Amino acid sequence: MLVGVSRYGWPSWVADGKGIEFLGFRDWPNAQVVVTTVAEQVAVIERAWELMEHRSADPHLVDTPQQVPNVMDTTPHRGLTSPGDSGE
Repeated sequence: MLVGVSRYGWPSWVADGKGIEFLGFRDWPNAQVVVTTVAEQVAVIERAWELMEHRSADPHLVDTPQQVPNVMDTTPHRGLTSPGDSGE
């Protein structure tokens, strides 16, 4: 999906939970940020949330080119699982 979004030239913020999957995107012109550490991932997700809140609060920004899809890979990794999930 990230490749498809990139082909359209849309700006991309990538939180690479495994730390290696998306490193190649760092050189892509529309990849604004590719983060790998947990602290960086938390920061970029919080910033994305703040930006979405700002845009949804301003009726003039709804349905403008400023709207960008958000996609998150929620595959468990590094032993992180949901409560009751065996991680398999």
